[in-house]
Amino acid sequence: MKVLIYLSFLLFSVASFGQSVGIGTANPTPGYLLDVNGNLITKGLRLKGPGNYFLMEDGNNSNKLFRWTATGGYLRNAYNTVSPFSLKNLVVIDSTGKVGVGEVNPTTWLEVTNNSYGQLARFNGGDDMWVTFAENGINRGYIGSYSGNSEDVELGTYGGNSTGKVHLTTGNTPRLSVDAMGNIGIGTLPTASHRLEVTGGNVRFRNDSSPLNFVLRSNTQRNITFKNNIDETDAIIKSYGKNLYFGRGHVFTDLTIDEDGDVGIGGEIVPVSKLQVVGGNEVSLTEHGMFMLGTTSSANLIFDENEILSRNNGVGTDLFMQHNGGNLILCGNELGAVGIGIGNGTSLPAGSLLAVDGKITCEEVLVKMSQNWPDYVFSDDYKLPKLSEVKKFIEANNHLPGIPKAADIEKDGLELGALQTKMMEKIEELTLYVIKLHEEIEQLKSNKK
Repeated sequence: MKVLIYLSFLLFSVASFGQSVGIGTANPTPGYLLDVNGNLITKGLRLKGPGNYFLMEDGNNSNKLFRWTATGGYLRNAYNTVSPFSLKNLVVIDSTGKVGVGEVNPTTWLEVTNNSYGQLARFNGGDDMWVTFAENGINRGYIGSYSGNSEDVELGTYGGNSTGKVHLTTGNTPRLSVDAMGNIGIGTLPTASHRLEVTGGNVRFRNDSSPLNFVLRSNTQRNITFKNNIDETDAIIKSYGKNLYFGRGHVFTDLTIDEDGDVGIGGEIVPVSKLQVVGGNEVSLTEHGMFMLGTTSSANLIFDENEILSRNNGVGTDLFMQHNGGNLILCGNELGAVGIGIGNGTSLPAGSLLAVDGKITCEEVLVKMSQNWPDYVFSDDYKLPKLSEVKKFIEANNHLPGIPKAADIEKDGLELGALQTKMMEKIEELTLYVIKLHEEIEQLKSNKK
């Protein structure tokens, strides 16, 4: 009985209101076959016919409505805030399944268009949220917040993708790449043997407001290698322990700086002084020794292990020591000897601080004596030798008493200070002899008178 009453009412409504059916309303909107005021639950709803649409309207404001329309093979979801005749397409699904959000004619599977300023899209999830990128059903990569902290943002390959790389590209060309092991390539694909490889340009580190650090950290050695365009090693910088080594090719020890700041040049050495140089040629007018000051085309000074040579454009020149003043001290504290014209150290006389094999020309020589000057000859207690004794000594030895003989001088040389003292002693003795003779002559003259 209830069914008959309902159908009678429905037929009456359709007939009474020009084919419009109202559910939950006694006044269905003209032009709509079905007008529902309230919630609608259905397992199927079909709209058939050209220009048909499904409309959802705000009951409090008839100017706010959503409309789904299927026209020309497109399914359109539109939103209106002005009037039913001014609609803005929100979502469009074409016949192939391409979806446009704010885009009337989507050209990709999902195309989002917004010509005004503001956030274009947002993905909001809970903890460990990510968006997956798959290829032929296989997960390749993702973007989200998963393996790091909740505030981190990650772009990477999927856990099951053990060989894929992540590329940052411009013009469809990889500019920065990270491989599965975390090796990085800039301007090139990363290689397994290099944690970071840069190709095609310079690398610059800059910080204008605070100190800038470039740190290489390892428990063994740390290397910076410079290679040419055929990948041969031109130079290398190596740090091992607290020592720093510079070298060419695979030779690490062209220059070494140890932990104390001492510098070693040449050979595999750890320097033992502030500057230590090993290797190189002997000094000569054409060879350049181990160390050179100046240029080869002008004045220069060269050194090897035990020689110093002053040159000027390949020709020997004068070597000045303290040319403009100051003191020149050789062998301080009498710890060594100086030889001039001496071929080797074994030719230096024992006990001499200065040895000259050749002539000496000077304007003045000052000899300071540490022993007594022979003024003692004039003392009252000095025993002046008798001339007869001196005569006998000369006749027997052919030289004065106290004066070395010629053979000894030829063999041992003479000590200038000691000989000068002896000569002054003889001069003073000779003076006493002359005075004594003068007194005797005067006495004889006086007796004749």
